Amino acid sequence: MTQNIQIKYLESQQVIEGFGCFGGREIPFFRDARRDDIMKALFQDLQLSIVRTEVPPNFSTKPGERNFDMQANLDIPPNDPYFDNPDQDEVERRSQLWVLKNVKKQNPNIKIVPSVWSPPYYMKTAFKKLSKNYYTEFANFLADYIEAYEEAGLSIFAMSPQNEPENIISPWDVCLWLPSDTASFVKKHMKPIFKQRNLETKVMVGESANWGFNSIMLNLVSWFIKDKKNID
Repeated sequence: MTQNIQIKYLESQQVIEGFGCFGGREIPFFRDARRDDIMKALFQDLQLSIVRTEVPPNFSTKPGERNFDMQANLDIPPNDPYFDNPDQDEVERRSQLWVLKNVKKQNPNIKIVPSVWSPPYYMKTAFKKLSKNYYTEFANFLADYIEAYEEAGLSIFAMSPQNEPENIISPWDVCLWLPSDTASFVKKHMKPIFKQRNLETKVMVGESANWGFNSIMLNLVSWFIKDKKNID
């Protein structure tokens, strides 16, 4: 079958601001003997301009607690016994800081985009959802994360409150968000708290596990945000 493709080169649609990679699960990067070469290859040679990372739930294990470890020593050789530390949560936090600081060193204009796989566990219900009782606490937790990294010289370009919000079957951290949940949290908690705390970080939603389903999810979120009577 013959098909014709018409290119309207004078019409602008979506603007592509750059290309990047996923930088989460950072421990293997931090302890790899080739880590410096990998960073150079990605962010100098390929000139990637975006890095996406995870906001681990272990940054907070109880209300009001924050374990960002922003003053951690990063001068650790790849073969150091430190990596056998039984507290792998601490290793993960330090590894994320090492990766992001080195990405920033390679490209000072890098756009850092963190996503949440799961809120801190104490905030979740038995049904793998964020409890509405913790909406405000969770929004402040995200704002605290942004401020902590900005104080370390790492500006957060955009943040997603949930990776793959409809995915609750994967073995990694997950959390179920219905479109109405996302709309309510973003509209009534996340954006107001970011504004109150003078944070310029953009809010990103729509990281569906089903790419073909994205437009439906985004349209539903948009509809719920516009139709205020559906936001509880």
